[in-house]
Amino acid sequence: MKLEVGKRYVTKGGHVIGPLQSSELPLRGTDPPLFPFWDSVNHRLYNQHGIPLIGADNDRITGVYYDPAPAEKPYGIDTVTISLERYDRFVAIEKALKEIYTEAKKHL
Repeated sequence: MKLEVGKRYVTKGGHVIGPLQSSELPLRGTDPPLFPFWDSVNHRLYNQHGIPLIGADNDRITGVYYDPAPAEKPYGIDTVTISLERYDRFVAIEKALKEIYTEAKKHL
């Protein structure tokens, strides 16, 4: 797995880490850095294989973290929910208003 700056990952212990930042800390004059990724939340450096500089085996990165998608699409702001009885009443009122408008137009 290739780690990337800005992504979140899951450790072997099941913890979500990140988003990872770039680490410019070379160790003992190495170029490029041996541990180029920094997790500022847990204060750990990781190498390109997801192994931490300091930490237990459970701190090793095993996969990419994906935010869970919402199960249902939320109602839009313009959505109105009414009962069937109120809908029927609304339709009857709308029909009556159209009739009144049509009659008023005839007398103008």
